Amino acid sequence: MCGISGLWFQSLIQEEILLEYGSLMSQALYKRGPDSDGIWLQNNSSILFSHRRLAINDLTTNGSQPMISSNSNLVIIFNGEIYNHNEIKKELPDQVWRGNSDTEVLISAIQRWGLKKSLNKCHGMFAIAVWDKEKKILTIARDRFGEKPLYWGRIRLKGYYQSAIAFTSDLSALWSIPEIKKEINYSAFSDFLKYGYVCAPNSIYKDIFQLKPGHYLEIKNQNGFAPKGLIEEKCWWDINKISSKMYSKQGSLKDENLLEKTLNIVLKEQKLADVPIASFLSGGIDSSLVTALLQKQSSKKIKSFTISFPETGFGENIFNEGPYARKIADFLKTDHTEIPLTSNDIQSIIPEIPDIYSEPFSDASQLGTFLICREIRSTGIKVAISGDGADELFGGYSRHQYAPLIHKRLGKLPNSFRNLFAQTLNILPSNKEGISQEKKRKLIAAIKSSGNINSIYDSILSNNSKIKDFHKYADFEESNFLKISNIEAPTESERIMLADTISYLPNDILVKLDRASMHVGLETRTPFLDERIAKIAWGMNLSQKISNKGNTNGKNALRKILFKLVPKEYFNRPKKGFSIPISAWLRGPLNEWANDMLNKQIIERQNFLSYENILRIWDSHQKGNSENTELIWSILMWQSWINKWENN
Repeated sequence: MCGISGLWFQSLIQEEILLEYGSLMSQALYKRGPDSDGIWLQNNSSILFSHRRLAINDLTTNGSQPMISSNSNLVIIFNGEIYNHNEIKKELPDQVWRGNSDTEVLISAIQRWGLKKSLNKCHGMFAIAVWDKEKKILTIARDRFGEKPLYWGRIRLKGYYQSAIAFTSDLSALWSIPEIKKEINYSAFSDFLKYGYVCAPNSIYKDIFQLKPGHYLEIKNQNGFAPKGLIEEKCWWDINKISSKMYSKQGSLKDENLLEKTLNIVLKEQKLADVPIASFLSGGIDSSLVTALLQKQSSKKIKSFTISFPETGFGENIFNEGPYARKIADFLKTDHTEIPLTSNDIQSIIPEIPDIYSEPFSDASQLGTFLICREIRSTGIKVAISGDGADELFGGYSRHQYAPLIHKRLGKLPNSFRNLFAQTLNILPSNKEGISQEKKRKLIAAIKSSGNINSIYDSILSNNSKIKDFHKYADFEESNFLKISNIEAPTESERIMLADTISYLPNDILVKLDRASMHVGLETRTPFLDERIAKIAWGMNLSQKISNKGNTNGKNALRKILFKLVPKEYFNRPKKGFSIPISAWLRGPLNEWANDMLNKQIIERQNFLSYENILRIWDSHQKGNSENTELIWSILMWQSWINKWENN
């Protein structure tokens, strides 16, 4: 697990300048890889690789990067883990090995079989860059589901007639170089306000993109240097084709225990490390199953961690899953740690957010995720196992059940009736708990949009249906990037699940996890995102994932395995997700900070947001008259980020 970055210029650059840029990028990525660093350059082609290392496998210098292949032709920098590298190693019996790192296995495989064949053999998460010295070809690639970030694009230097192809794990590496011009991508800004995250393939910066999951770029030289034009992405693992193939086989799964067997295989691979590991344990289905299987495989107590909310003044007890996680940990006999999260902790974390997330990001559970990662790392642990990905693959979100139901029951009714129904729901009393009010707002939006499943889905993920009222760039259309109608799946529920896997998962969930963990030098592993698990999930009938009997919140296949290991009654409660009482805290302990962030003079000078409309919803929120927590939090996170950006 590491941080990578690189530059390839269009013409000759002095060696000392390349080394200076490499050093700056390395320093910017220090927290992603605090154990060691390395810089490699080929001066006659003006290409530079910079690497920061978080040592997990082969802690010796034999695992250091950049790494050169045994034939001296290929150079690689690599962020991630290849969990089955020992198995791949057996397929290269004549290779002479210098060490035991997965990086050496990966570059040896690419040398032998080429990129696409090698990547398809790999079970893991990764962002890689490979330079072919002889052919002068730069190749960058990203893992199947987007667990590891990889930005790329063309940068220009201020005061120079010079540009370069750039790539990095984190945008901060590029902006560490003062000569690089940076401009806001207004379309990405608009998407951020709508969804709370930047939608791939965009980044918040103009001309810098996110390489899509399962894709790679092969960049060929022009006169020995970087080409002038941008390069088209190529797909090495097509999630649409593979899921479609598995959907066509639904019902043919004969081995009822295949999922459990495969999960055990995946966990055996993912728990291998030359450093201590731990497990997230929220008390929900996903993390409890991972923790239970890990403990079953271990002869010693595994370490598990959860967040709790010890305060009660702002309804924190509603969000507190600490007691549930403790009960499960006691039953499994793990070495469990409960990490208290208070409003004071949040206030201390908030100033760090722009550094943790190098582009604006506003999933409020980012705060708890960062705290638990920081506390795990402070105990000396370098690897933690997460249950992320299970909801998207096994139908764990309420929208997987209710969005198709709303479309079916209300979609053919006249608009006037749907609007009347929504208005009636709107005037019904609701409590002051932000999460219930926010869900009611989204339900109303879904009912109004019920004539079209795309619109229902988009309304559920959106922060507000009138997002254009809050920014100054209304001529930039928000992208309906989800486009679930173009996704082939047997049912509307499965189309939404696959859309979540393609978009919401890499843009929100995995961004939250990767940035929070890597900011403290902690590697997180997600066994549900092994492609073997995904194929099994897509090959299951919908009824094996979501039941038609009762409100199970989906994930039937996972529950079936879990209830062999932990009593079913431990989970007889509604799904909460990893939520925090941000709505109430904005009216209480975070109110002063929020008012500072929403300074009229600053907002009007920056000219991104419409202050009057923001003031309207902010005043209404403070008085408890309406609930717009997600949009307000996005605006606050934007102001926090843009204020720091202006000062860099």
